Amino acid sequence: MMREQVLKSTLTFLFMCGVISTPLEDPIRCSSKNKNCTTTNTYGMFPDRSICRVGEVMYPSTEEELVSIVASATKNNRKVKVATRFSHSIPKLVCPNGENGLLISTKNLNKILKINAEKRTMTVQSGMSLR
Repeated sequence: MMREQVLKSTLTFLFMCGVISTPLEDPIRCSSKNKNCTTTNTYGMFPDRSICRVGEVMYPSTEEELVSIVASATKNNRKVKVATRFSHSIPKLVCPNGENGLLISTKNLNKILKINAEKRTMTVQSGMSLR
């Protein structure tokens, strides 16, 4: 009897650890290579679970790429919004105007730029996750 209880408790604990540590799905989904996309709030922090339709998604990995993307979108009068990798954003606020809109994902902006051991500081890109 005691052995069954320990086994049940252990399995429950392992199941909970697996569920809690499972990474979230990417909140941005595209039907063809970065075109005809949708985004939603997969994190669940906000009650808004609506789906936002987006014409195109860009995934910059450097500051230079990001600046180039924004400059091009501005030149072409496209609405631009940013979505975080974990979609902590309310879809109504990140939805950039349907088929002509551009969504910039911070998913690939995930690098450490500088570490200052003496001051105990780090400079990271905006898509970096804390562990």
